[in-house]
Amino acid sequence: MEMFTQTGTGIALNEGGDVTAVELSANLRGVSLSRAAAFPGEGETLYDRWASALRLVVENGFSTERIVLGVPDVLTFHRTLSFPFAGRRRVSQVLPSELEGEIPISSDESVSDFIPFTIKKHGCEGVAIACDRELVREVLRILPAGVSPAAIQTDAIGLAAASAFGGIVDGGILYCGEGEAIGIGFVSGRTSALRRMRLAGDPAGQLNNMVDMTTGLMAEGGELLLACGSLLEPFLAAFNEAGVSRVTTARDWAIFSESDLTVSGESGQYLPALGLALRALGRRESSSFDLRQGSFKPGSALTALKGSAFRTAILAGLLLLLGAGYLGGEYTAARDGYQAYAGTLSSSFKSMFPDSRVVNPVAQIEEKISTLQKKAADYAGFSGRTALSVLGDLSRAIPGDLDLRINELSLDSGRLRLEGTASSFDAIDRIKGALDKSGKFREVKVQNARVGADPSKVSFRLQMEVP
Repeated sequence: MEMFTQTGTGIALNEGGDVTAVELSANLRGVSLSRAAAFPGEGETLYDRWASALRLVVENGFSTERIVLGVPDVLTFHRTLSFPFAGRRRVSQVLPSELEGEIPISSDESVSDFIPFTIKKHGCEGVAIACDRELVREVLRILPAGVSPAAIQTDAIGLAAASAFGGIVDGGILYCGEGEAIGIGFVSGRTSALRRMRLAGDPAGQLNNMVDMTTGLMAEGGELLLACGSLLEPFLAAFNEAGVSRVTTARDWAIFSESDLTVSGESGQYLPALGLALRALGRRESSSFDLRQGSFKPGSALTALKGSAFRTAILAGLLLLLGAGYLGGEYTAARDGYQAYAGTLSSSFKSMFPDSRVVNPVAQIEEKISTLQKKAADYAGFSGRTALSVLGDLSRAIPGDLDLRINELSLDSGRLRLEGTASSFDAIDRIKGALDKSGKFREVKVQNARVGADPSKVSFRLQMEVP
């Protein structure tokens, strides 16, 4: 029977720098738990801590034959989207442009994938998850030698797979991780909704909000899995008051009854890694979601090289054909035609600008047109709105409770650019949303947002049109 055994390891990278790992074995009799452990990380940066913890995973004998990594959802952006088609390839093609301006980083700086919740004949709806390309690049860089993940997912996706594997058909799960709560709904064994909430300060003070978030995802009468550590008793009372009677706690949730190891524990800390391990085994409960998109896909560099070589060969062939044509007499015709056009342009330029000396008529005409367009825009103004009124609209639209510093404002030809720093990516999302809702600005887009030297500040640049 050993010859039919396959192993899969899920590794969840946590926001604090530690990692949790779960190794599963699958054979003809089913899936069993081989081992589960948590490893602390050491180092100055988050990537240093993850790197040291990953080395411990390998040193402690976890299988690296097939692994799936999970990054913290708190480092990603979630957006609910719908498409008029359901094909995965078509969704992948348009997803970056759909997210442009909806997340605080541009499509060139991000990687993303899509999880469909509902698939219909003429479309689908689900959640798109994106992150900074730098996150994926650094995670791949810090992996121990010889370790290559089959996919990179997130905590929430691992949770969804673990919950479905554990038997939740109609219901939901509430998981409290490091600084974030994740709620997932299920209908007929499929993920139907996914929400997350940032836990700022004391989580107990946000208990009711988490209860409301979770009950909103569940069908009436559904089963709830509760993995929330020290807040267990208050949560049980709150959900009972909200009418959710079928509640299972993580400490009582025995997925692998024959094993002495637990994948749930008091806080359900191993559940994300369990779901990632299921993905490593290719189980149907898992998702094909993968942040290894574009150049991060295995083999993509070779494909790009082949494509480049192919295009180069075609270009070389075309140049040879063109060269042969010119040698056959086309060169003379092209030269005569160019001289005729140059004479026409020179005459036109002299008639329009008699005081200017003709040197390069094409470049000179382009320069004159650009100058006239700039003057026309300056005279047109902003439909009666002065720069001072625009500044007032901006001040009234941005929420006053945000920790925000504006470093530069630029208003030119009806386009406003704002650069500054905020306390978080969520704050930038709130600023964009407030400007969109104000009705005073159009086409509000986040062109750039990233954490700088100070990890508590996020630098950003917004651009919008002033009607």
